[in-house]
Amino acid sequence: MLMITCLTLNGRRFIAVFASVDAMGKVDIWNINTDTEVPVVSLQTNTRTALNRMQWSTNGKELHIGDCDGKVYIYELKEKLAVPHNEEWKRLNDTLNEMQQRVTEVPLAV
Repeated sequence: MLMITCLTLNGRRFIAVFASVDAMGKVDIWNINTDTEVPVVSLQTNTRTALNRMQWSTNGKELHIGDCDGKVYIYELKEKLAVPHNEEWKRLNDTLNEMQQRVTEVPLAV
């Protein structure tokens, strides 16, 4: 079972991109403009120690990740993922509207 230990938005650059880490040392980077159910990048660190802290760099192009043993991993995002183009903002708005519609269409169990 996947246990996400930390989730962070890349609010410094583009909020459609965010990252999650888990207790097994896995890092996922998501772009909801690309897919809302599958990460665009998924990688395993060289340790099985739980990852539990993340922070984006001030320019939004690097992701700093810490584990329970005090190690820090730094990952650099490709320009295509880190820097949004003008049309990406419209796509984000469309994606969020579509997600909102899906939520309002789901019947609530009583």
